[in-house]
Amino acid sequence: MYWQQPVRRQLLRLALVTSPLLAIFRMAPVAILTRDEFREVVSSEEHALMLVLIAGTVVSLTMFTLWLVNIWLFTRDIDARIVRAERNKVQLYVYSFMISMSFLLLPVILDPIIGAHFAIRRPRDLSFYPLIGTLANNAVILLIVNLVLTRHNESRLTISNMQLEVSNLIAQQAQLKHQLQPHFLFNALYTLQLLIGKDAEQAKRYLKRLSGFLRRSIQYARQDTMSVREEVQFCEDYLALQKVRFGEGLNYTVEINEQQKREGSLPIFTLQILVENAIKHNAFDAERPLDIRIRTHDGQRLQVENNMLPKKTSLADSNGFGLHNLKERYQLLSPDGPTVETSQEDLIFRASVPILPK
Repeated sequence: MYWQQPVRRQLLRLALVTSPLLAIFRMAPVAILTRDEFREVVSSEEHALMLVLIAGTVVSLTMFTLWLVNIWLFTRDIDARIVRAERNKVQLYVYSFMISMSFLLLPVILDPIIGAHFAIRRPRDLSFYPLIGTLANNAVILLIVNLVLTRHNESRLTISNMQLEVSNLIAQQAQLKHQLQPHFLFNALYTLQLLIGKDAEQAKRYLKRLSGFLRRSIQYARQDTMSVREEVQFCEDYLALQKVRFGEGLNYTVEINEQQKREGSLPIFTLQILVENAIKHNAFDAERPLDIRIRTHDGQRLQVENNMLPKKTSLADSNGFGLHNLKERYQLLSPDGPTVETSQEDLIFRASVPILPK
């Protein structure tokens, strides 16, 4: 519901507390300057008390209504991830003051009713007071609203940063666990053993690439994002290792322009997660090779696509943790996130991710 948002409930409580105080602030100058006229028209203390209560109630309700208007204006998109632009805030200030000015019509509407019973009129010295008082009250309300929302946005930003750190730690832990687990090392070392017996020079190159890959993976694990160039190089190193292992059963191409490599960034391990997903969930060999293509898509996205050669996997092997974690991290960095689609007609699996600015 609307008032379940904590910051709205906080502002509502402040509205209930401050509305009577703003009413007193609004009525005090008028009461002081019109006390002589007031004494002439009231017949008793009970009558005077009733007038004060009625006036105070009307003004308090007016202030409370003004509070509700401002709460609605400034918290309409409180759940949005992107903070409202400053120029739009200026528009909200203009709308707020324009609406508050409409409250000046209330005395004009009530004058035929109240004037018939109470012949109290403002002195000339107070002719501009309604305008000044309304502007002052609205300014006080806006000040309080902005202080509360600023604190709320700071808290939300802190929470988002903490969530991002946790997500990155989870991704790093999963990545390092994958790289260092016996199965991965067994495959890498077994491939290296075969190369030593067949081609010593290629074995040296493989060992150098493997050690560099593990070293960089630990180094990059300390970062939240990395440049597209670094991410692509890291992914190419991983694919090169897998190419040695699978031979003609695995083919890959990378088609990304230099400007995007230079100017863009990605959450850490983005491309490797997508590539691993393709290798993990497909059964391929030299006769039915897996073709992975990494390329630019729609100018501002990178797309990883592969032909579908599905294999039977257990639930534990197909929990989708990598893609789920990647989506969560993108939600904290960008309003846009990864998209996944499959083409059953062409048997193609495609996953695309937005390129983030550096």
